[in-house]
Amino acid sequence: MKGTFKMTIRKKYFCTTLLIALVLFFLSGVVMATEKNNTNPSLTISQYQAFLAKESPKDLTQFNKLSQSDKETFLQLLSNPDTYLNPPSQNPDIVVSDYSEAVSSAPSLLKKSKASTIVRRTSATHSMKIKGITTLQYRLETGYRVKNNRIRSVVYTNAYVVKNLNPLVQTNPTSKSSYISGNKVYSRASYFYKIGPIKGLSVQVGTMYGRMTSYPNGKSTSHFWRAK
Repeated sequence: MKGTFKMTIRKKYFCTTLLIALVLFFLSGVVMATEKNNTNPSLTISQYQAFLAKESPKDLTQFNKLSQSDKETFLQLLSNPDTYLNPPSQNPDIVVSDYSEAVSSAPSLLKKSKASTIVRRTSATHSMKIKGITTLQYRLETGYRVKNNRIRSVVYTNAYVVKNLNPLVQTNPTSKSSYISGNKVYSRASYFYKIGPIKGLSVQVGTMYGRMTSYPNGKSTSHFWRAK
């Protein structure tokens, strides 16, 4: 009797242990599958190629030059909101840059009402590149009159989206302004953006801001930043 009782206990213990092991194995499989699905991009390679064929054939050529692995990485980064909201500074696949420059005046803009009066044009650009392809680009421009090295008036201020090669991102300029102070032109612009919806994530909205300071000699400095 005692032997039979011990064997029964052992069988129950073995069955319980086996059941726990099976449950843990099943749960680990579910977690792994979920993590795998979360890393899948919201766009397939063929879908993005079709998008580029319509929006930017030149960039389609550049995209097609990427290896299969690089194409997959590109789409994963393109579909990840953190790429835009918190660009990783240590990721060599993502390059974010701001630069400003003097723009040569077109004949229609370079008018001399008096011998020493000219129209300066400056431009500030914010760009994001993924795998060497520019996917998003904002620009802020201003024109202003200079006489005897003194800024006299603002001619125009423009803000626009130069390029947006992410079908998951909607963005457009919402405001622009310029004013003169201390013989400098201070220009500002804001751009609304909406990211998503993306698998497993709600729509992310926010604002991109740009500012530029322009000088009498046509040089300028600029800075862009995001705010949720």
